[in-house]
Amino acid sequence: MDKNNLCINEELVYIIGVIMGDGHISNSSKSKTDLSKDYRISIESVDFGFLKVVEKLIKKYVETKSIVRLLKKREGKQQSYYFQIRNKRFYLWLVEFVKIPPGAKSRKLRLPEYILKGTYELKTSFLAGLFDSDGGFRGKTIGFTMSSELFQDDIFNLLRELNISSSKDQWVNKITLKTYFGLRIHKSGAIKFLKEVILRNPEKIERLLVRECRSGQTGQINCLKKTI
Repeated sequence: MDKNNLCINEELVYIIGVIMGDGHISNSSKSKTDLSKDYRISIESVDFGFLKVVEKLIKKYVETKSIVRLLKKREGKQQSYYFQIRNKRFYLWLVEFVKIPPGAKSRKLRLPEYILKGTYELKTSFLAGLFDSDGGFRGKTIGFTMSSELFQDDIFNLLRELNISSSKDQWVNKITLKTYFGLRIHKSGAIKFLKEVILRNPEKIERLLVRECRSGQTGQINCLKKTI
């Protein structure tokens, strides 16, 4: 693997989906005394096994000795983990080519052109990364929650292009007063989604299996077993 040449492929598009979902790209200096650019990229998740999958994938393309670490427990929050690297080449690639905004990115995200015009495999790999990191249960089905209405439109249109039916919704958080935008994949579309979008997050797959076993949705169970 040539770590000096980052050419878009299914694995890198999966990583892009993960970073757009649960990642953060620094937009600050290293410290108060060192004002040089901080090329830090971090991904946080409650799923340790998932972050180990991401760590292994990233290390195929980026030279780093970083490992997944335990994050200090925060009051009222579930225990989580993080994987953090500092790599100028990878940072600039994500910001300048991939177009992931550094800093607070959530309301600025858009689906990259090379995914919109990409192959079926690139599109489903991106959705896998996004769902593994930031997707989950939405009522009695599955879906996404996001802070950008434009990104909601992008993902809705991508799902529709793949013939996966979904519907949009939005709500205001009563505490923060922030507006959030969601997508609920219809039950018929969920089976197709889980069959064609190959997930890599072992903990999320297990949670989906447990829930579907309880509800008796064997069609989704059969699809999920193929992804493990």
